[in-house]
Amino acid sequence: MYKKSKQFSRQRELVDMRGFTLLEIIIALAIFAVVMVLVSGGLSMVVRAEEQIHVREHRLAELQFAMLIIAHDMEQIVNRPVRDETGALENALIVNPNANKQLVFTRGGVINPGMLYQRSTLQRVAYGVTDKQLVRYNWAVLDRVENSQPTSRPILQGVTNFSVDRLNERGELIGQGGDANMLPVALVVHISLGAEGEIHRTFALPGVMSNVSL
Repeated sequence: MYKKSKQFSRQRELVDMRGFTLLEIIIALAIFAVVMVLVSGGLSMVVRAEEQIHVREHRLAELQFAMLIIAHDMEQIVNRPVRDETGALENALIVNPNANKQLVFTRGGVINPGMLYQRSTLQRVAYGVTDKQLVRYNWAVLDRVENSQPTSRPILQGVTNFSVDRLNERGELIGQGGDANMLPVALVVHISLGAEGEIHRTFALPGVMSNVSL
């Protein structure tokens, strides 16, 4: 009787020590694989979302910087005609949607501390679109000579169209037949960014009355 009891106990110990079967291991590995797929998929979504946020933040900073440059120029526009390379007189402000440089104007506010440099505090500036880039141009001199070339600087990528409207004191559009010798009350800048949409910004020119409806 004692011998049988001892043998039965030994058999139970062997059963307890036998470990996992192959089927149990396969099931455990399958569950582990499913969990890892779910976890890795979630991590991938988080990484992609973070990358998209960084891209959008960079794009927003680029847009804000470009609009800051444009605003700084617009706030300094002055009524100072210039002479081009041929000696012909150019108006202080030129809006030509069919030209390579759609917007050309004279602006002030160029810093010349202590008049250390032999140059004016005025500057001739232009804007135009080249290869889907909004480019800012500026000339070193106001009244140009034959070899005067502007310095160009792209300030915004992905631009499909750039246009400018002029407004009078009643907030109405000034057609092409308006007086080109007079500065408008305000300029409306339109920037198309393809699938991203459009930007429309109105800039009141210096000296504009505060009660003008824009």
